[in-house]
Amino acid sequence: MQARKPNLVAVLAAGRKTGAVVARALCAAGFSVRAIVRDAARAIDAPAEAELVVAPDVASQAKACAGMDSVVSCAPVEASVALLFALAPPVPHLVLLGSTRRWTAWPDHRAATVIALEHAFAAIGSPGVLLYPTMIYGAGGENNVRRIAALTRFGLVPLPRGGRSLIQPVHIDDVARAVVSAVQRRLYHAEPIVLAGPEPVSYAAFVRAVARAAGRRVAILPVPLAVAFALGAIISTLPGLPRVRRAEIRRLVEDKAFDITPARELLGFDAMPLTEGLARTFARGGRSGLVQRLARPVRTPGPAPGGGLSGTRNCLGRSDGVCSAHPPRTQGRGATPRSPRKRRRTHPRHVDRCPRGWNARAHHAGCARQG
Repeated sequence: MQARKPNLVAVLAAGRKTGAVVARALCAAGFSVRAIVRDAARAIDAPAEAELVVAPDVASQAKACAGMDSVVSCAPVEASVALLFALAPPVPHLVLLGSTRRWTAWPDHRAATVIALEHAFAAIGSPGVLLYPTMIYGAGGENNVRRIAALTRFGLVPLPRGGRSLIQPVHIDDVARAVVSAVQRRLYHAEPIVLAGPEPVSYAAFVRAVARAAGRRVAILPVPLAVAFALGAIISTLPGLPRVRRAEIRRLVEDKAFDITPARELLGFDAMPLTEGLARTFARGGRSGLVQRLARPVRTPGPAPGGGLSGTRNCLGRSDGVCSAHPPRTQGRGATPRSPRKRRRTHPRHVDRCPRGWNARAHHAGCARQG
């Protein structure tokens, strides 16, 4: 009798960000996916074709993994460690996502949990593979590119030591393909495999690339590390700007370049160049495109009031083509409305007060089109 082809895959944290992208990629590859989430509110991006299981605690998560051919954990590392101790034998093939923070020069809680994951994985016989992505970008809801784009709107970004340190960010689609490959090959490997971009770049080059992808120009201001700490504290207090922690600034002076030869040899890993990944991230047509998510109209039932597009509302829920956060200067009691062409021209003057902040022009693209 011919053995059944392994086809059942459980994905932990499959409702949002990396887990949702991985779950969709596994579904597209023909696997029967069980999407495991802690609560239904976290399942907003889970693939519709997957079996959704709500498992609020580690015991129920381990039970949901029973009978699976493979288990993929995109959950926080602490949750993966707890799962390893809760799984009942026989343990399925495992693909667990960790982090390259494990090798930081300034060990912290996250690095310690990744090391704990390695020990727990080895204790049960290394039944699968550990994948350690570098900084992931391109996933819906991720903050890495979003935070940098927020800083580039001023045209000047201070970086400790001029941003000479190396980083090697990886696109979410490359991470998803690597996970699918590990499941397809049923890879067993005792040592962690790093998933990173094709080559390291300086942090300054990365910031400039993000600015170009967002349609901006930016200059880099080299500052001493002590000054960067002070600027980070100030920036964190300003509304509309990301919070920058002291530990994050300190890691900006640390090189994070890695050899991805094991990933290439064991997984057929072929990471996309940074320029291509950022273009895909900001593309209007891409699922993970930041501009597309901010500017797309929202479908609503029934005709729209006020003479707007039927069943369609703009980015702030208005159906009359007018943005309530940035009204044209002619708007108000007794004012004569301007023509749609003039309204579109005045819109960019007000983008600095946009509640979406970091990408206001993209946010208001929908308003201008419906004006």
